Amino acid sequence: MTPSVKLKPYITQVRGIAYKPDEIADTPFENSVPLLKANNITDDGLDSSSLIYIAADKIKSEQFIRAGDLLLAASSGSKKAIGKNAHFPESFSGSFGAFCKVVRPKNGLHSDYLKHFFKTRYYRSSIEKAVQGANINNLRNEHLDDLEISLPPLNDQIRIAHLLGKVEGLIVQRKQHLQHLDDLLKSVFLEMFGDPARNEKGWPINPLVIYMSEQPNNGLYKPQSSYGSGMKIIRIDSFYDGIVQNIEELKRVEVTDAELLKFEIRPFDVLVNRVNSIEYLGKIGVVPAIAEPMVYESNMMRFRLNHEAMLPVFLMYFWRTPYLKSQINSKAKKAVNQASVNQQDVTGLLVPQPPIDLQKQFSTIVEKVETLKSRYQQSLADLEALYGALSQRAFRGELDLSRVPMSL
Repeated sequence: MTPSVKLKPYITQVRGIAYKPDEIADTPFENSVPLLKANNITDDGLDSSSLIYIAADKIKSEQFIRAGDLLLAASSGSKKAIGKNAHFPESFSGSFGAFCKVVRPKNGLHSDYLKHFFKTRYYRSSIEKAVQGANINNLRNEHLDDLEISLPPLNDQIRIAHLLGKVEGLIVQRKQHLQHLDDLLKSVFLEMFGDPARNEKGWPINPLVIYMSEQPNNGLYKPQSSYGSGMKIIRIDSFYDGIVQNIEELKRVEVTDAELLKFEIRPFDVLVNRVNSIEYLGKIGVVPAIAEPMVYESNMMRFRLNHEAMLPVFLMYFWRTPYLKSQINSKAKKAVNQASVNQQDVTGLLVPQPPIDLQKQFSTIVEKVETLKSRYQQSLADLEALYGALSQRAFRGELDLSRVPMSL
C-alpha cells in the first residue's frame, strides 16, 4: 500500500483576477482574452457558453491557464458548488476570476492523476466539511494543502489515470446517448405538434383549466419535527420538468387521515413548483406508478388532467417549450432571491390541444424511448459505481497495476 502525503508540496495555488465592472465585456474586444468564472465549471467539464472578456494586460503571467491546470470554484454561497473543478489537458488562452483558483501540480504529481483525485468522495467530503458553517464558502489554500493523497511513482500515477480515464470515457458516452434520446423526443414533439408559439398546425388553444379534471391544490406544510416516519412526501428536489424521480429515496412525514384525503398523490398527477428562484419556478413533475400512498409538500401545487382531452406526457413536453416558460415568467411575482406563481396563474396558461389520438401516438413513442433510456441509465449507474470503486482503491494504493498499460 502506498503511503499518503500532504498535498501542499505537490501543488501551486493561483488565485484569480479581481476586476471592476467597467473592465469586462460580454464580447471580445481588441487585445482581450476570455475570463472564466465559477459558473463556467460544471460536473461535466467546462461550459464556455457565457464567457466574459478582459484586457490581456490585466493578467499576470501565472494567471494564464496552462496545460495540466485544474480550475476550481473557490468562493460560493453553495457548499455543493465550492471546490467543483475542471481539468485543462491543453493550455487555454485566457484566465479566471477572483472566485476561482487554479491548482497547478508539480514535483512529480501527474495532472491527470490529480484530476481524478479531485473527483473522489474523500475530496468532496473534505471540502464540504472544511467550509461548514460559513455563509459565503471560501476555499482557502490550507483546505487543499492539508488534503492527503496516495502518491505512487509517476508511471503508476499514469497507469491509474489511464484506467480511470477509460471508465470515465464510457460514462461520457452513456450521457451523450441519453442526451441524444432526449433530443430525439424534442424533435418528434415538434414534428408531430409544431412550434406552439406559431401554432402552424392550427390546434385549438385554451386556458389549461379547460383540460383539468381537478383544479390546483397547494401542498402540505409540516414542521421539521414531523419528518422521519409515516408516509412518503414528494419534495421540490424530486423533479425537474419531467417525471418525479427517486421515489424510493423520498423522506417520510406523519400525516393525519384528513391530510391524506386532501393531499394524496395518485399516478399521473401533475405537480408544479409554485415558489422558487426564477430559473426553476414552474417546473413540472408527473407522478409515475407508485406502490404506496404519498403526499406532496407546500411549495408545489397538484392538479389532475381529463385524459380524454389531454395526456400528462403531452403536457410535460409542452411545458418544456420556450412558449410555456415565457408565460410562466410573465406571470411570476418576483421577490428577493425567489419568485412565485399562484393557482390562477397556472390555470390561465394557454395550451394547445392536438387530437387525443395524436397525443396517444406520441405517448407510445415516448414509452419506447424511455424503455431504451432506462437501459442506458442503468448502464450509466453501473459505470459510475465501477468508477467509484476503482477510484477508491486507486487512491488507497490497493490497485494491482501490473496489467494496466501506461498511456502518456
